[in-house]
Amino acid sequence: MSLAAVWAVVWLPVGVAVGLWLTRFAHPQQSWNDFFSGLGAWILIGAISGAIFALLLALFERNRTFNQLSPGRVVLWGVIGGGAVPVGANVAIATLFPSIHLSSAAPVVFAIMIALGALCALGTLWLARRARV
Repeated sequence: MSLAAVWAVVWLPVGVAVGLWLTRFAHPQQSWNDFFSGLGAWILIGAISGAIFALLLALFERNRTFNQLSPGRVVLWGVIGGGAVPVGANVAIATLFPSIHLSSAAPVVFAIMIALGALCALGTLWLARRARV
């Protein structure tokens, strides 16, 4: 649970930047209420992504110490954690509700989430290795 909270905090400033870009430039007709609603969703997605990352790490890397973990595999789990929630949820919503369409900015936002998942995963590994010293 603590890893989910850490990821949520790390995702917060990125969510502010993405939210400002979306509500002030990409879709300027959106209100500040839209900004704050999106920011809340962004933080929740960050927490869920961190929890998914922790679950993947526990399931697939359980017999390894932090020093034995491959950074590439850790990044893979971070990419899956960072991308699985938003992309999976949007595919499910688009399938269930065909009249709902994604914003033209969605691919950029998804790419940011996936990159953030990878960076958070590397940061998590770096902190874990540093704490073990």
